[in-house]
Amino acid sequence: MCRHVAYWGPPIAPAALVLDAPNSLLDQCTGAREMSWGQDNLDGWGMAWAADDHVRHHRSGVPLTDDPQGRHRLRTISASRFVVHIRQMTPGSTRHETNSAPFRDGYGRFFTHNGFVSDFRSGVRDELLAKVSPARGAGIKGDTDSEVLFALVLSRLDDGASPVESMGVITEVAELYGGRYNVVLWDGDTIIATRWDNSLYVRDGAAALVSSEPLDDAEWQSVPERTMVVVTNDGVRMEDL
Repeated sequence: MCRHVAYWGPPIAPAALVLDAPNSLLDQCTGAREMSWGQDNLDGWGMAWAADDHVRHHRSGVPLTDDPQGRHRLRTISASRFVVHIRQMTPGSTRHETNSAPFRDGYGRFFTHNGFVSDFRSGVRDELLAKVSPARGAGIKGDTDSEVLFALVLSRLDDGASPVESMGVITEVAELYGGRYNVVLWDGDTIIATRWDNSLYVRDGAAALVSSEPLDDAEWQSVPERTMVVVTNDGVRMEDL
């Protein structure tokens, strides 16, 4: 079901959370505690981060456990905002970096998804693609349901929806088709995370953290089911989906 973490705060090395925390994403590659099934996330990984007024992106088709160069990068960079995702691929998909999140568009937006669209490979994919604008459909490179969800969100943004409003399409897909829809959208000055039938936690203080699971024994708030977390420079708030 994948796992992800989003960070917003003073610059840190992502390794502090992704590699060194007591329940780091590295640990969750083989020992996730709160997934709906299984414990392994060994089908690729990726990250997006903001540093020196630039947003950068890395994806890999190999697991974080087998990517020493990627782990080295996590230790050497410093970022004030980042999103990191480890992947458990859904049946029928392939293991390749084009299918690893975060997915990116041409305007510095990033997207991750922990979950699945029910019956995606039994006709639902074509139904969803019919709702995607031609321009966004042409930008789909992989074979995942997650990237199609991102294209739907981008189509809403292109039509003038705000980042928060664009999350309405996630609710529509979930209610129409079923599945699990914990997503993260990073759109410039906003990070949005949703909880829909999967675990999600938030911690707010000197930095804002959103994570599929608590990364340590500190106090984390469990995000209520069917809730959206919005992180900006003004802080963290929650809204119903």
